[in-house]
Amino acid sequence: MTASFDREIAYSENLTTLQPGTVIASNYKVSALVGSGGMSDVYRVEQIYLGKEFALKLLSKHHHTAIAVRRFQQEARTTAQLKHPNLIDVHDFGVHADDQPYLVMEFVEGETLSALLKRSGSLPLDYVVALALELCEGLRFAHERGIVHRDIKPGNIMILNPDRSPSRGSVKILDFGIAKLSWGDHEESQELTKTGEIFGSPLYMSPEQCQGMKVDQRTDIYSLGCVLFECLTGTPPFIGENAMSSMLKRLTDAPPTLKEASLGKKFPAAIETILKKMLAGAPDQRYHDLAALSDDLERLRKNVEAERQPPAVAEVTGSKHSVSSKLLQRLALVTVTAILSCSAMALVDRNIIFAAEFSADQAYRAEKKRQSELEDKNSAEKVFVDYKEVLHYPTREFTVENGSRKEVLNFPSRCGTISFSLKSADISTDSGTGMPAIGKFYPEGRLTNLYLDEDAAADPEILKNLLDVNFGIVQFSSACRVSNDTLKLLGKLKHVKTIDIGGGDVSSLESILDLPLEGLDIAATRIASTDILRYKHLKDLQSITFGPVDDPTGVIKQLNPQKLTSFYYKGALAGDNEAKLWRELNDSDIQKIAEMPFLRSITFDNCTELTDKRLEQILPMQCLTALTIRDCNITPASLKTFRKMHISKLKIAVKGWPRNAVDELKKLPIKTKLIEEAREVKDSASRATYNEIVRSFDLEDPSLNQN
Repeated sequence: MTASFDREIAYSENLTTLQPGTVIASNYKVSALVGSGGMSDVYRVEQIYLGKEFALKLLSKHHHTAIAVRRFQQEARTTAQLKHPNLIDVHDFGVHADDQPYLVMEFVEGETLSALLKRSGSLPLDYVVALALELCEGLRFAHERGIVHRDIKPGNIMILNPDRSPSRGSVKILDFGIAKLSWGDHEESQELTKTGEIFGSPLYMSPEQCQGMKVDQRTDIYSLGCVLFECLTGTPPFIGENAMSSMLKRLTDAPPTLKEASLGKKFPAAIETILKKMLAGAPDQRYHDLAALSDDLERLRKNVEAERQPPAVAEVTGSKHSVSSKLLQRLALVTVTAILSCSAMALVDRNIIFAAEFSADQAYRAEKKRQSELEDKNSAEKVFVDYKEVLHYPTREFTVENGSRKEVLNFPSRCGTISFSLKSADISTDSGTGMPAIGKFYPEGRLTNLYLDEDAAADPEILKNLLDVNFGIVQFSSACRVSNDTLKLLGKLKHVKTIDIGGGDVSSLESILDLPLEGLDIAATRIASTDILRYKHLKDLQSITFGPVDDPTGVIKQLNPQKLTSFYYKGALAGDNEAKLWRELNDSDIQKIAEMPFLRSITFDNCTELTDKRLEQILPMQCLTALTIRDCNITPASLKTFRKMHISKLKIAVKGWPRNAVDELKKLPIKTKLIEEAREVKDSASRATYNEIVRSFDLEDPSLNQN
């Protein structure tokens, strides 16, 4: 992003920030901006007539959407019924300037747990136990009224006196914006928080949240476990390279112990046991409610306090007892000296001999957490974005010009790029070849190819006014979470040739099983092979992109060799397939592909089972013109195979090839493009970031050596 663009964004945001002195609803005067979140701004305001201070939470103009407004209203209704010392009181709700809803809440001065952890690293056990008991009280109150918070994280916990041990009412739980009502038949609440959608913060979400499954109070218990784990160790239990990786880790990996995560620090067995139960992958293995958790925490608190009390010293009299007393004193002195010596050596190891290693490791983990939190924020914004009000959705209209009726597509706000083609054979999946999709367009009988950007693709209803358009391709940006709800609307399209939802958070094709398509891209989704086989028009596809799946063989066998012209299989990176959930292509799969006479394009992506010998199987293919090979086990030995092929375009990753072999590859009478392996791109970027962090951190900084 350029500096000028950064300045432009900053200037735009300044224009939407309320200035001190602004009066809202003739009742609240703005004193100062307290902070800004992903979707709202919080101001300190004064109630004009009473002279009392409040906090006013105002929905940001950047996120003024129908669903955001409804979520804001839900937060108001939810928190209004929760009057408890550990929860923020809501006093008023309204709309500013006709379009910005606001909440008026009690104003509390303190520090978020997130900020406290950033400056402290980790917190003492007795402090964390006291904090946990306060949080249990507030959450328990909400749970008893059928409300699940669903977004417990350090940023949503306020501590009024952070430098003192938490006490009654000194800890506040914030932001019930995505809370779910577990009682009643509340249609609107269900519309905003449906099972199947993913809401929350990836670093603290429960496994069932990550999978879009039904949640209850045990989800909050899991998230609270993640928070307490971070308080004690300085790091959440699971941190991946990105938000999706963080979520996947908790589905496949067991959480580390506190000792492992803190690089050897010892903790009482009781707290290890409590957190292990809170962080159990299966909800049935966790605490069933907060009452049981509170009881265990209270017992732990009493034990910790008892251990801190000095032992009673009995008065010793008599010469015999005096000798024993002196002997005991000498033994105690020797013991203390030994302990201090070991501690000193440990400090020397940590702070001098291995200072770089300890600091670099903590710095790397801190940066990974920062990046995950940033992606978490960006992901949350994408998940909760509804693309604008109804008037801002693209529409299809008709006008009469020179006596003829013309179709007009109107895009009030940009939602990606658009292009037009005369026939499906001209459809391109390259979104860079289109025009910005804003303003009016006249298809004039041509196919409309729409490539939605991140903001538009995040809205399941973006196409609701375009159901009758004759689409060539509809492609959704893989940078956002296209959901199962998106497919429900796609299933209503009356004319569409190709749908591309690759990389989306989709688990089922149920909504489009009857939709006749020529092309389908569902790679890197959660759609299983059994669900692909349910698609009624599988044999009619001319182009398919899928994987990784558990049974690619079953899918390949059902493809129509007389119709298929493009085949793309995306396997799983080795590090992402440790649980063996997905299977690679085998000999019979590749042979079956080679027997498809009209295939013009093949892509093998992350197919480690594709070897030089197996590549020879596709030699007889006469129609094949384009071949892409990435993250496969192809060596320079395949040069002779490439020479014999009829292809005109080759894209290939050549990591590990000697220079002379690469030069020989470039001399082939084929248009060749060298591409980096996905693993190489990921690892090099990660390592570069790591080295940059190590260079930028002050290894003498005492905050890096917190015990």
